Amino acid sequence: MSLGITAAFYPLYNITHLTSLYEAWQFKQRVKVSKIIIDIASLAEPVLDEINTLRQLTCNEGTTGIVLLTEQYDRQVLLFLEKALPVRQTNKSESISLMRKNILTSPQHPSAISATLNKCEWTLIFSLSRGLSLKEIACQSNQPYHCVMYRLKMILQKLQLSGRPALMHLIQRLTNQYPS
Repeated sequence: MSLGITAAFYPLYNITHLTSLYEAWQFKQRVKVSKIIIDIASLAEPVLDEINTLRQLTCNEGTTGIVLLTEQYDRQVLLFLEKALPVRQTNKSESISLMRKNILTSPQHPSAISATLNKCEWTLIFSLSRGLSLKEIACQSNQPYHCVMYRLKMILQKLQLSGRPALMHLIQRLTNQYPS
């Protein structure tokens, strides 16, 4: 894969392989590279944890220049990735020319960024992934239970899920090493 990218992606021929998101982010800061290409399937941690790490790393600088290489995930996983981080995505099974186009094109439109999960919604999802109940989340965040329920409803709408069981199933798949 990397040989194909290196051989076919001028001006992306100078590719450095790093093993963690922190290393990649530090490298981006130090060398001032314009793109970071992250292969979701090769991440060491579960996808949800790595997306959380990326959200923390990009909170000050934004997500321009980040491209996620995805696999043949179902629509729910791809939509979650799109809503969790406003970054460009490209599928590994696409042709080299289409991957190149997706990697080299400009960042997403600002309206796409506004449709992403906000900090409160992300905190709710991440707390649910850690096994907390909605009542426990409400107590920890010093919010009324109905506010947490409203946030949950907004998350379900953004992710186009039918209900809490569908969200919990998606979270469980994303906390496994490789979502299928």
